[in-house]
Amino acid sequence: MFYSWLPMLLIVAGSLVIGRAITRACGQKKWWGIEPAVGFAALMAVEGLLARIPGTRTALIIGLVALAAASIWVLRRPRREDLPGSPLFWVAGLIAALLLSTPFLISGQWGLLGMGYNNDLGLHLAWTEWLRSGFGTEPSDGYPLGPHGLTAALTAIPGFEIGKVFIGQVGAIAVLAVMTGWAAVEPLGRWRRLLAALLIGLPYLMVSYYAQAAFKELAAAMFLLAFVIALPRLTPLPAEKRLRAVAPLLILLLGIIFTYSFPGLAWPAAALAAWLLADPAFRERFRSGALWGWLKKPIVAISAIVFLGLLAVLAFLGPFGFGDAFSEVATSDAFGPVSALEGLGIWLTSDYRLAGRLDTPVPALLGAISVLALLVSLWWWRKQPRSPYPLAFLACAFLYLISLPWVGDYSLAKALVIAAPVTMVVILTALLSGPKGGWKPSQGMEFGAWVTLTALFVIGATASSLLVLRDASVAPPGHSVELGAFKKEVDGKRVLFADQDRFAPYYLTGAKVSVPLAEFPDPDVIENPKKPFQGDTGQGVIDFDSFEGESLGNFDYVITSAAAFQSDAPPFFEEVDRTNSYVLWKRVDEAVNRPVLNELTLPARLADCSEGGGLYFSTEVEGTATVLPPTVLALRDEWLPSPDLEAGDSATMTLNLTQGFWWLSMQYFTPRGFTLTTDTGFKRVFKPAIDGQRLANMETGSNGQYWPAGVLDIRKAGPVTITVKAKDPTRLQDLTGYSRMTKLGRVAAMKGQGRRKVEMSQICDQWVDYFRRVPISVFRQNDTKRKAAKRDRSIREARRFNRVQGEGVVEAD
Repeated sequence: MFYSWLPMLLIVAGSLVIGRAITRACGQKKWWGIEPAVGFAALMAVEGLLARIPGTRTALIIGLVALAAASIWVLRRPRREDLPGSPLFWVAGLIAALLLSTPFLISGQWGLLGMGYNNDLGLHLAWTEWLRSGFGTEPSDGYPLGPHGLTAALTAIPGFEIGKVFIGQVGAIAVLAVMTGWAAVEPLGRWRRLLAALLIGLPYLMVSYYAQAAFKELAAAMFLLAFVIALPRLTPLPAEKRLRAVAPLLILLLGIIFTYSFPGLAWPAAALAAWLLADPAFRERFRSGALWGWLKKPIVAISAIVFLGLLAVLAFLGPFGFGDAFSEVATSDAFGPVSALEGLGIWLTSDYRLAGRLDTPVPALLGAISVLALLVSLWWWRKQPRSPYPLAFLACAFLYLISLPWVGDYSLAKALVIAAPVTMVVILTALLSGPKGGWKPSQGMEFGAWVTLTALFVIGATASSLLVLRDASVAPPGHSVELGAFKKEVDGKRVLFADQDRFAPYYLTGAKVSVPLAEFPDPDVIENPKKPFQGDTGQGVIDFDSFEGESLGNFDYVITSAAAFQSDAPPFFEEVDRTNSYVLWKRVDEAVNRPVLNELTLPARLADCSEGGGLYFSTEVEGTATVLPPTVLALRDEWLPSPDLEAGDSATMTLNLTQGFWWLSMQYFTPRGFTLTTDTGFKRVFKPAIDGQRLANMETGSNGQYWPAGVLDIRKAGPVTITVKAKDPTRLQDLTGYSRMTKLGRVAAMKGQGRRKVEMSQICDQWVDYFRRVPISVFRQNDTKRKAAKRDRSIREARRFNRVQGEGVVEAD
């Protein structure tokens, strides 16, 4: 569970050393407080720049080593002033690291964070692999690659795998944010300062993004906080020293560019503008025209035009241009609205995106506490008009408000995250400093009210963050661990992965992997309109019929589920390898289309000949249909009492099956694993697996792909009761109230796996896989004894593959 600790500690230590070397080189004789953020920003700038040049991995390693070596040289004669003044600074970082380990401790395993809620990490891991090896998915033009470059460089260290390093880096950003927050609350007493630093670096939205392995927003929020902290330190400096001292702030801006891209500069720019406008001397120069006179100087005007022009070119063109992608992201409504109250730190739900409409416990009370705390804090700050923190908060609020008419929910949520640390500084500095005159019980009601509000806010904010950490999604090895068996065969090849799992390119490093995603279309993956990737009722079941023939022709290999309940492979693909969960198919001929009925989100269409399409195809269309064997399909809502199981819960359903062997296919997501039994003596233990889980699944109740669940040997026809029992919670999960659930979907039982061919007039009440406008006699002539023997052999192999023993008990995988 601590696999990511070593990369995290290395990145934190490196950031502190590099950051201190930069501030010392810029004339700061003592520890400034912004070193954690400045050091990480320098790493992002160097690695992000080198990630876009040829010979990527070598350049990334050289850049990292050179930056570290230069920093160590600057600090070759260390002084006591090069370290923070209080040992509690280190305590804050250690506590933060321990808190960030909570998801792994409670789940009892290490794994990738956020799977099933935010699967963007899968793409980032694939891009990192491309930087590391040159194979796989190439990064999008203009996307900032600082974090990817740092991860790729660190994988040169033995034992540092991409996933572990990337998760370690996300954790390192959160730890560095806490360390940066320590400098923002310097006036507070030691223990109050420790508490404030933790809540500043780990507020509700920051922790929510950490729990989903979202790193850009965390880094941008930390850089903004460090930028705001530094502003007051510049004004007292003489003019000749001020330019040199500005260098760390410029590095912070570069850090934003190479993690969040150019739009992230809006927040420090707004904070700087508010800071300058609050300065009477600046306002006087502005009113007198002195500023405009200075700007009109030819050298200043030309320099400004060149700088702004260069910035515009870099932002929209070339390897760093992210303009087109940003315009799409900015207006995206990828999920429901996120309440602005969440940015104030109290929001008692484990997923900020699924509860954005004030549906948390006692929403009015929680909102009242947050808003009251903010108003009281702003009142407390009123006599410090030059303090950068309330000014930066107001600047962020202004940006948020002016964005409401044209920016989508997706980007508005990012704005709240980036502003969250600054917001917490404003609230916690005021509340923990106490009312006017300090903490004096003799103040009576004012003292009591202040203490009550402070306690409610601190407890609420702490509980909100801990709730997210408790229920964070930690991916188990799942089905995808089996994909390693295919790596040698698909290395350097084009592979179509037939499931909506964005982590597939990460598990199949070395191959060029495409994934069918409705929200992130791949031009080489063409959706069959009669079987969409994402239907109105949720995620479709992806198999061969989900793609147009032209799309299948773009790939050397296709990987499908090994479940029986799916479309048959077309003749131009042959099976070359298989695991418990997957089948690897190789294209051996030119791909062509084959007509299917409207399958929607199922592997086949049950033909209803009483009306509509079934009636038309059975009476008006001549040809031959390929149909599934007798199939019993049970819907998700047939699980009783509920298809959603907490740890230790059970659910049952009943299938009416005739005598014979029945292949079970099942939809499920299970973070802890479960056991499936029947009243016929069948038993199978399912390992934890959430492969392919997406936010859309949970919103629609869809449960994704079908997976093989074993073979039932039914000796007597009649009802068969299936029982699923979720794995019991661990002691720690029981104590903490861990609430991640096993989600069961549909169950399909097929009597055998062979397909039959029938005339189109005989498709009524049959599960139609596909059809051809060719007489059935043609197929009968081609159905030679050799093909029949091959079909029988494949059935025997499938039965043996499921390891049926004795009375139909399936051995645990």
